[in-house]
Amino acid sequence: MNNMPKVTIVIPVYKVGKYIENSMKSVIAQRFTDFEVVLVDNNTPDDSIEIAERVLAGTNISYRVVKQTIQGLPAARNKGIEEAKGEWIVSIDPDDTISSYFLEELYNTAISNELEIVISKYAEVTEKDLFCFPQEAEQGKVELYGQKEILPLLLTRKMPLMISNTFFKKDLFVRNGFQFDIRVKMGSDLVQMWDFLLSVPRMGFINKYLYNHFFRPDSIITAPSAEKVITNRDCYLRLRDRMVNKYGINQQFADWVYARAVFAAVGQSSMWGDFKTFNNVYKKVYDKEVYSILKTFPQKKLTIMNTIVHVSPRLFHFINKTMRQQDTWIWKVLSKFIYR
Repeated sequence: MNNMPKVTIVIPVYKVGKYIENSMKSVIAQRFTDFEVVLVDNNTPDDSIEIAERVLAGTNISYRVVKQTIQGLPAARNKGIEEAKGEWIVSIDPDDTISSYFLEELYNTAISNELEIVISKYAEVTEKDLFCFPQEAEQGKVELYGQKEILPLLLTRKMPLMISNTFFKKDLFVRNGFQFDIRVKMGSDLVQMWDFLLSVPRMGFINKYLYNHFFRPDSIITAPSAEKVITNRDCYLRLRDRMVNKYGINQQFADWVYARAVFAAVGQSSMWGDFKTFNNVYKKVYDKEVYSILKTFPQKKLTIMNTIVHVSPRLFHFINKTMRQQDTWIWKVLSKFIYR
């Protein structure tokens, strides 16, 4: 490998000693080999870095450990991208796994179609399925989308986007002055996805599962406190302003993006917290403006749930906590009529 690898895999590391070995094993199994690994030590108090280095030792993979003094996932991603030598970046989570085809497919799709962003499909899995990628060798799964096509899909969550399965040019990040917002305690990655997709005319989507997202019970998203949700809400307020004043998006669409994000955060707090915790989040962020905006949202299932949470927060919490989270047969029936 030369001194300038084509791809840099950025991996933020914090208290993942129980999980990072699996992630690193999937990294060293890549068919595409012209890459480096940047491990960002986000002041982890455990042996996560040592475990990652032990797996990488003895391979031909170039890797570095960089220290990030500012606590938090956004700052760690920023540091990793700053330190990256590769022309292309992907920042995977240290508890997730990637198919051996992952980098190969992303890179080839980007180069052959002259794209700056390519995204693969991801699956949410349990620990036993971390290395299961049944679609990885399938052919003809690449789809190209223009900006006008992809933005509504992201709005209604019909496109499975997150930063960890997104392959992008470092120059796209640098020339636009992008930074993951270090003020945000939850969800800064999806905000960055909006900025990415508002800055390119088109993107590629590999419509098969090449990334496994391990949805563990002690992750950030499963502990959505009011403080975290408020930082997320405020970040989307700033995004709404950028969408209108920087990117020229119409006000109604920008309002929908903001209100939809608040709804998602409230929904997460109802799924993973008790009613007291959820109600605290709900009262602090789900105001009359959010409710009013979502009454016109272009997705009937969400407008129904918007009405439910407005009329009866306790019923909303019950639906998400008791039925949706546990995937009961009642939920499977209701999900045909209300938001999933």
